[in-house]
Amino acid sequence: MSYASIIHRLCTPVKPQAAKIKPKLTALSGIKAVVFDVYGTLFLTQTLAEGPESAIRKTLEESDFTMNAAAQETAFATLFNDHLHAHQDIRRSQGVAIPEVDICEVWTDFLEELEAFEIISGAVTPASVKRTALEYECHVNPVWPTPALDEVLQMLKENNFALGIVSNAQFYTPILFETLLSKPFGELGFEEAYTILSYNLGEAKPSTHLFKLCADNLKKEKDINPEEILYVGNDIKKDIIPAQSMKMKTALYTGHAPALNLREDDPECAGVKSDLIINSLEQLSECLIH
Repeated sequence: MSYASIIHRLCTPVKPQAAKIKPKLTALSGIKAVVFDVYGTLFLTQTLAEGPESAIRKTLEESDFTMNAAAQETAFATLFNDHLHAHQDIRRSQGVAIPEVDICEVWTDFLEELEAFEIISGAVTPASVKRTALEYECHVNPVWPTPALDEVLQMLKENNFALGIVSNAQFYTPILFETLLSKPFGELGFEEAYTILSYNLGEAKPSTHLFKLCADNLKKEKDINPEEILYVGNDIKKDIIPAQSMKMKTALYTGHAPALNLREDDPECAGVKSDLIINSLEQLSECLIH
């Protein structure tokens, strides 16, 4: 089963539900780079009633593996979380305060345990692990491109903005772009040096390390200073605060209320204001192109 067939089967259009927050659209001068969060910003996410136990069972039923009789009594979600937490603990022991896992490593350990105890049958290979991990992700977190995403990226490219990503993400994130936008990831305008995906670093937002790496690379390769970067995200704590700590300008995306994280009960987020508030990606044109 191909990656594209999995994505097309499980990811369906999502209608954006804009939050009832007044946009703050201000002309920003001197911006030379636009860097994005992915989930909840470039991709609309859905809230599903299906829990992880059901999702793992469906994933295994639809994957390269055969469920054996012992699967009936197996608490798959508990076992999976045990492996997930074990990998996070390894990163913490290495001094990473906000660890990120490589989800393929987690799935490899999980599937090998199931196979060893004859709960499932099948070959645990890098290819089967990736297909299974993607299948599960599309069950629990199906996404759809934010309206006008392709057009906005094209507009930014045509106006010579450097484009980047700083996001909590996995190997399948670029594949989702390619499949849902029907275009190779490299043609969307995101440059490799400024595409910072958490699984590659073993560290997750809101760690400032991801933002600093992006800013350092933009300075090194394009001579773009942090204050000339606009970061666009939907989460005050994970996006706006760490980007501002790097002296980047910020835009809070409020175009999909279920994914918006204002963190109003978090004292750390009290009084935090972004430079822009946008409820559609098209509004970036109004603020950046004069």
